[in-house]
Amino acid sequence: MKTKLLSLLFILIYVNIFAQQQNGIHEVPTEISEIANTFINYNNDFKVSSNKSKLLNNLNSKITGNSLTDSELNSKIEKIKDKAYNPKMLNMFFANNIASYVTSSKDLSLQKTYAVLDTDEGAFFFGYNINVGAKSKIDNLKHIFNIGAHAKSKDGFVTIYKEKEYSKELGFSARYTYLFGRNINFSRNQRVAMQEHRINYLQKEFAADLAKFKDTITIDTELEAKIEYTKPNDQDRKNEVQETYIKTYEKIATAEEKFLTDNNLYNHISQWWFTIYGYLPITEHEYKISSSITNSNFGTNNVLNYKFAGLLTFMQKWNSSRVLYLTGSASVFNNNNIMSQELKSYDFQTIQSQGGLNQAVESKDNIYVGEFKKGITKSIKLECISFFIKDIIGLSAYVERNYKTFESTNWKLGIPVSLKDKEDKPSVNFELQWKEINKEHILGISIGYIFGKSLK
Repeated sequence: MKTKLLSLLFILIYVNIFAQQQNGIHEVPTEISEIANTFINYNNDFKVSSNKSKLLNNLNSKITGNSLTDSELNSKIEKIKDKAYNPKMLNMFFANNIASYVTSSKDLSLQKTYAVLDTDEGAFFFGYNINVGAKSKIDNLKHIFNIGAHAKSKDGFVTIYKEKEYSKELGFSARYTYLFGRNINFSRNQRVAMQEHRINYLQKEFAADLAKFKDTITIDTELEAKIEYTKPNDQDRKNEVQETYIKTYEKIATAEEKFLTDNNLYNHISQWWFTIYGYLPITEHEYKISSSITNSNFGTNNVLNYKFAGLLTFMQKWNSSRVLYLTGSASVFNNNNIMSQELKSYDFQTIQSQGGLNQAVESKDNIYVGEFKKGITKSIKLECISFFIKDIIGLSAYVERNYKTFESTNWKLGIPVSLKDKEDKPSVNFELQWKEINKEHILGISIGYIFGKSLK
């Protein structure tokens, strides 16, 4: 009995790790008549691939003992071989759920082109995502490259060029994200509901659309007529057929994904991703420094504030729309005692006499008082964000330790709020924050505006 149970446990673990990641076992057809079999292929993609079926059968043959009858054991293995949800549909489902909170350029976003206005950093970021290896919405999303441009923002306005000079705070960033370890947990009733909907509803809904692709002797399909007049060679014809097939497959997957989402037919989902991030300024940041608050003569220090970081994030979302993000990160960056908030700033005004008793402010400068210091800082950070009211409002916290130069332990407590657009994508994220930076307590509000188009 122990041998049989251990073998069955191994089967469960093996299939749980690998079966959910399958992208289908059939090839994309190149003949028009084969598009009529799209639903059959969609349904067959619920099966474990043939090589893994052989492994299951081999394990079955090695099981000894009489704790389970052969029919009972075979029944359990057959259930394992059948996946509850189509893996390509799950690719869409995960892509629509894993990135719901974006506040800065380091956060994962699945928008193809997007912009973030971050009031906490006083910066504007424009990013472009490159989805590597996934050509359609039903492909597995694993590798994302991001390139972006940064500019300093003041009062919601971004200055790039002024008085024959470029802004002192322009830069570019690059980010690579690897997504892995996704999982979906569901009950037997949820599985049955998905299967019944697929067979009793989806199959009938798409029957008429798929039937038009069947090849007949007397009637040409619409696609045949289109190809006849627009595609000059065989390869172009095959490409047109494959593109039509993928779009048809996507329609079925989209309908089932909507049914899954609308009815919350899962207990929870989880996903891991690892990110490497680098920021390189192309113009120097200018700091104006004075030796004392009574000395109106000041000097300038120009610094390139570069940064490199690695981040590991775990996300879990429940069907109640509760979401948890856990992130650990390590970074190295060019630091100074202004960024660490050791030096205080003051407004210095230059007064010009207008004759008599009249005076006017000629210029106003933000000056830091004290001795300017800079150095390389290493940092580790642990952050937790939890949304517990329908993915809209929650709690957040982080603790950060800086090493080498400007050593400090910083922390933050916050109440994040994420507002969604009509497609349920994050559009405005703001957070009431109470934090300690270099032993100084700060209370304020951070706001991130997101504008973008979904990655396809």
